[in-house]
Order: sequence, then C-alpha cells, then structure tokens
Amino acid sequence: MSAFLVAVTASALVAVGTPATADEVPVFNGFGRGMTAERAIERAIDDAENSASSEGLFNCELIAEPIVWPPGTWAVGDVSYTASVDMICV
Repeated sequence: MSAFLVAVTASALVAVGTPATADEVPVFNGFGRGMTAERAIERAIDDAENSASSEGLFNCELIAEPIVWPPGTWAVGDVSYTASVDMICV
C-alpha cells in the first residue's frame, strides 16, 4: 500500500475514533480518479461529500487546493488522473 493511502486511512481512523466537540468542524478527505484532472477532482469532492452526508452534514467547502497526480503515478501504464481533497462540512 502506498504511503499516501496509509496516511489517508490513518487520518480517517483518527477522525472516526475522535469525538467532535461543539467548537470543532469535521474535515472530510475525498479521493477520486478520472480520465481528466477535472473529473478526478469532481469524484474526490463527491467522495468527501458522501462521507459527510452519512453523518448528516450537507454544506461542504474546500479548505485547500485539490492535489492532483498525473497518469502513471501509481502504476506503470495507468492512464487516469488521481485527486485528493480536504473539505469542511457542517
């Protein structure tokens, strides 16, 4: 497993295992792949929004620029872009 996926998994486990207080706004990480960078970003945003909606949170916004990796970053011959986003949702 790549270091990025390990980091994402670890942060997701911490987010699930840590109760939020009234002053904290949850951060949701999204990950997506697509044939274009734009499509990968859209899928990453959808991933984060779907996670937030499962907790009853429907208003989300990006807190940083999406991270996009070009094709071939994860495997030789890979032709899809990969994107990651961080969003706050209330």
